[in-house]
Amino acid sequence: MNPAYKTIITNENGINGSVTADNGFTVQVAPVKGADLEHTNPEQLIGASWATCLNATIYSILKLKQLDNKARVRVEVLLFTHEKTGYRFELHAKAAIENMPFDEVKAIVEHADKFCPVSKLVSGRQGVTLEVEAY
Repeated sequence: MNPAYKTIITNENGINGSVTADNGFTVQVAPVKGADLEHTNPEQLIGASWATCLNATIYSILKLKQLDNKARVRVEVLLFTHEKTGYRFELHAKAAIENMPFDEVKAIVEHADKFCPVSKLVSGRQGVTLEVEAY
């Protein structure tokens, strides 16, 4: 199978420095509590990746159904530390579609979760949840 898209992201300084994509886009990174308007962190990036991918997939499904409802995906990212096993993430996503019955929203979100590439990476893992909420 041939890739539809390829990018290379490079980090040379760990959590204190920057991350650069092969197209030149650069974002500054900082430790967890150092994130501000000029710096991000892995927690925000993984949350942004899943929220964006899942919501884009929801919008694709809505478009196929010729619907113009607004949709929203919020991802809560939790970082836990353990003295023996180190760090681990939990990701808790909540998706919503305006002006649509709960059962329809649930069906669309579940369908989107099966096709979103980021969902395919994280779904089924311990500490990862996806729920439907009111818009």
